[in-house]
Amino acid sequence: MKTETAGSLSANPHFSRNATLLSVSTLTFMSGATISASLPGIAARFSGVPNVEPLREARAEGGRS
Repeated sequence: MKTETAGSLSANPHFSRNATLLSVSTLTFMSGATISASLPGIAARFSGVPNVEPLREARAEGGRS
């Protein structure tokens, strides 16, 4: 006879689904953090390109649009 403990992963039949949803939901947050940190470098690299000002404005606003 199989017994399950409270700490067993099999005790929660939706563990895999919940872990996947949690992982995927953090992608949006983490991608924003990555992009906002690199905006100064992107703006500097493309400073000679016309219409690069939106990048500078986004940097000044903290990466929020």
